[in-house]
Amino acid sequence: MGDRGADLHRRDRRRAELADDEAGAAFLAGNREGTEAQGEASARFVLDIETEGFGEVGGAPRQVLACVRWQGGCEAFWGSRATVAGLRWALRKAEAEGKRAQVWAHYGGGFDFRFALPWLLKKARKARIVTVGSIVLQAIGEFKSGERFDLRDSIRLLPAGLGEIGAAMDLPKLGQDMQHRKGRGCRCVRCEAKSAAGRKRLRAYCERDCEILWQALAKAERQLAKVGVEGLRTTLASCAAYSVRSRLAPEEQGYTPHGERRGVADVDGEAERANFGGRVEVIREHAADTASWDIRSAYVHAMLAPLPWRYKGPCRDLPAHGFAVCDVEVPEDTYLPALPWRSPGGPDAGRIYFPTGRWRGAFAAEELRAAIDTGAARINRGVSAHAWEPSTALRDFAERGWAERRAAVGFDRFFWKRILVSLYGKTVEQREKEMICVDDGRSMAGYTRVARGLPLMARPVYYQPKFRNVIVGASITARTRVALRAWALRVLAEGGRIYYFDTDNLVTSGAELPTGDELGDLDCQARIASARFVAPKCYTYTTHEGKIVTRAKGLPSLSPEAFAAMAAGDPVRFERSEGIRESMRNGRTKYRRVEVTRSRHVERRGKRAPDGEGTRPWTISELLDGR
Repeated sequence: MGDRGADLHRRDRRRAELADDEAGAAFLAGNREGTEAQGEASARFVLDIETEGFGEVGGAPRQVLACVRWQGGCEAFWGSRATVAGLRWALRKAEAEGKRAQVWAHYGGGFDFRFALPWLLKKARKARIVTVGSIVLQAIGEFKSGERFDLRDSIRLLPAGLGEIGAAMDLPKLGQDMQHRKGRGCRCVRCEAKSAAGRKRLRAYCERDCEILWQALAKAERQLAKVGVEGLRTTLASCAAYSVRSRLAPEEQGYTPHGERRGVADVDGEAERANFGGRVEVIREHAADTASWDIRSAYVHAMLAPLPWRYKGPCRDLPAHGFAVCDVEVPEDTYLPALPWRSPGGPDAGRIYFPTGRWRGAFAAEELRAAIDTGAARINRGVSAHAWEPSTALRDFAERGWAERRAAVGFDRFFWKRILVSLYGKTVEQREKEMICVDDGRSMAGYTRVARGLPLMARPVYYQPKFRNVIVGASITARTRVALRAWALRVLAEGGRIYYFDTDNLVTSGAELPTGDELGDLDCQARIASARFVAPKCYTYTTHEGKIVTRAKGLPSLSPEAFAAMAAGDPVRFERSEGIRESMRNGRTKYRRVEVTRSRHVERRGKRAPDGEGTRPWTISELLDGR
């Protein structure tokens, strides 16, 4: 058995051990995100806070005001413990009604709830904390006094800023300065809190944020009811997945062997090798008089055709639906290679390239077949494949959601746009989670302390998410890459040029492409006068109307001058919030800002090799040699 197989079986044994103890069984048997309090009524509240010194690096800003919105109105709490006071009020209000307090805050797990976390950990009798990335998605548990709490961050349910959400509802955010400005007229929290009129404006600002989130949650709940989802879950993706599963008969629900028993092949795990992200490449750095084209809802469009769903078994030929592991050869004179390759190690480990040459890899069947049909690749030998029966299980959700989006306006349109693209992520959901609990003094076998001085214990949990079926996700991204390359080949055939690929977008010149309003049609996003594509997800362009757009993934908004300096190699310094996991690992629970320096955002080795004014594909030997 190879190292990968041994690792998977170790995970399986660990999974069985977890299922034997009470905490592990509760985590595995309950809602897969640990987000729902089953069979328990909740009273909904919305929290928003305002702080002084938000942008000051190295320290925690001082709380000034916390507003709590509920069905009957909005309560305000002032002072250095405003968040705690607001949460206590909500807890008592819910307890009086015999309910659990369900408190929502937008980016609450990264900001608002952080001001109450030390108090919560000190007072909680039991608690479970669910983290996603750098935020606390949910904290659920019970205080020693018996009051029950359920704190939820709405950022994964409504993935946008409150300003954008409010604008979609014609309920704009009110104006306020985030940082102190010298001179009269500053409306930062520090200055506003000094006068009665300022405090009135500050409260109105905070209450408006609460109102935006309160109405957005109510509207989202009504839209979810249209697709059979009752109540609110903590992520939009889990809502979409539940809607699909609830409409399928048990025999229609896909199942992929994932190593639950010794000797059963982990096909789902092997399919990960054939799962690649979107195609993001710089073909030419400098561009003039170009157009930017988007494939309308490309991932949603990929759900319309039958997708691999129920596992059939291994095979020796290339299946219609599934994936294959084989030796492929891509001709060295290919300008736009069709097949992806993932770097196995080194400084660019995990990075995706589209090289020429010969290598052995795993590929989604549809992408491999498209490459062969267009002469972009051929199979040399050694096909080891797995086949699936196709299903249109996702088509109904895609079509209904698209129809709702086209007919909707305002917030409803905003909502359907985001829930449609969220479903893909659940098919490739990771099987390893981290469960964090408050140390209640009982047996914590298998847990490790998060950091010295914190009553938090953590341990990994391995399980099979209900909706995970990696070959489905792999096929969706493969179809999008095939469609993107097909449009690019059309441009080249008409004598045009390609400058940039970005998942479902391409920037071209010299060819006019057809547009349409249906799923999968092209949409011209911009007519560009000049552009510079420095690296994937790092570019700037100016439209013919004079609008300047600058993007640099992982960095704050940059001025054209700052972008040029960054592209030339100057370091970029900016501030960010310290992530909750980062804080906990360092023994802290309080919110604080940190300064970050990024030196040269440009990639060390481009996705393509330089070739005069343009680029060419790397050969596989060049990539392996590290040149």
